[in-house]
Amino acid sequence: MKLTPETIAYIVNAIKTAKLVGIEDVIIEPDMVRAMDPSNSVVLFQNTDVPDMPFGSIGLTRINTLLTRYDIASSCENFNVTADVKGTDDFARSLLLKGKGIKVDYRCGKPLHIKAPRQVNDTLQSSVTINSEAVTMLQKGASAMGADLVSVISNDDGVSFEISDVNSDIFSYTFADSAEPLTDDNKTTFANRYPIKIISALFKSNPTGTFSVGAKGIMSFPINGLTVFVLPQI
Repeated sequence: MKLTPETIAYIVNAIKTAKLVGIEDVIIEPDMVRAMDPSNSVVLFQNTDVPDMPFGSIGLTRINTLLTRYDIASSCENFNVTADVKGTDDFARSLLLKGKGIKVDYRCGKPLHIKAPRQVNDTLQSSVTINSEAVTMLQKGASAMGADLVSVISNDDGVSFEISDVNSDIFSYTFADSAEPLTDDNKTTFANRYPIKIISALFKSNPTGTFSVGAKGIMSFPINGLTVFVLPQI
């Protein structure tokens, strides 16, 4: 079956978003997009505004390979994509990307073989708006300290990043006066550690965006019409 430009665009957007945070496999199924990175540090999860696909589901593995082939084929005239599907309620087995003078296959993964949660169990309690200066300082701090983790802290002094090195030297930068409450208890204090590489990639992609933090420390960040959840590290 031939895919509409809208369907193709949604699939490409999903895998580009996944690639941004180091996710390698994505499932798109009725009313849901699910994915998790190999280290179980970040989850891509969306269960609203997911468009209907012309098949039951699709497992997108080897997304770097798919994006490379997409870039080649989509640069040609008369670009289109067809999916090999057995039954309207079954998953897509493969995609055929075609343009003028070119055809390239891509074999999909089996959705049942892709590890990804069907829900995110946390209650978002507070939100914080970032700014371009915060993104720049996070990147500089990561470089200066040579660390893999960043603590995001909200207390009476404001919202800040803290990065420590192997000698326990600390780099700290306050980037917001306060967090905004999202629940009736008005709780806005938290202190959680996250992978710097993931947080930096998300913030850089939307330097004036807003992230939310849950009671269990999960960070939620909307991007490209999807939602990425970063799990706190011990």
